[in-house]
Amino acid sequence: MKVLSKTLIIIFTTVSFHFSALAETRMATADGLEYMKSTEAVAVVESFQFIRFSNKLAPLTKGLLIQPGGEVDPRAYAGIAQMVATTGYPVVIDKTPSELVIAGVMPNMIPALQAANPDITDWVIAGHSLGGVIASQYIAENPQDISISGLALWASFPNPELPIPYRTDLKVVSIYGENDCLVPPADVLSLAWTLPVNTVFVQVDGGNHAQFGDYGSQDGDCAATISGTVQKLQVTAHTIEHTLL
Repeated sequence: MKVLSKTLIIIFTTVSFHFSALAETRMATADGLEYMKSTEAVAVVESFQFIRFSNKLAPLTKGLLIQPGGEVDPRAYAGIAQMVATTGYPVVIDKTPSELVIAGVMPNMIPALQAANPDITDWVIAGHSLGGVIASQYIAENPQDISISGLALWASFPNPELPIPYRTDLKVVSIYGENDCLVPPADVLSLAWTLPVNTVFVQVDGGNHAQFGDYGSQDGDCAATISGTVQKLQVTAHTIEHTLL
């Protein structure tokens, strides 16, 4: 097998992943934090476990659970969460530290989030980078959880030791940036075999790794040639079209 991207390879060999790309928590930028404010259409509520974005006008029972990238401030994904919630779908951003997730709390974590949001009966899990590995691992290890109907991978792929090609019942989309130098397109596509054959692969032209969220630039990443807003709009649109609709 070809060498995997440096951002993700360590998670396949050890539960300790304090390496250079993820050494410190990457805090949400000031612009990103603006999305944490409630609007006329979307209510934002933060608890110890999660951040929830709920549509006040046309709430739906199908929702999106976002698993942040490793060592990334969960609030950095408020931009995409606001955009999705504006269309009616509630969004929950998991605040569980990624170290704990990899260490083994995940089987209890997602059911706890589901129990805390009982109005959401149909879930799509989205994950950025390490968060995508976490999301696909939960699906691989919990086939009995019929409330999960979709998976959105943002610059990510499943652990090759836990592939899910047999989950053709799920709606799956893999979205990656053309200029992502931490999880390059070639790595994403070389591991297409770990996903169902009905998976939709979408390249965001000009997009990079860090602009899936709002936490600034990231060492080892390449420069994007589109704005962060444009990238998040495209990620939002493709996530909705291929997993939530």
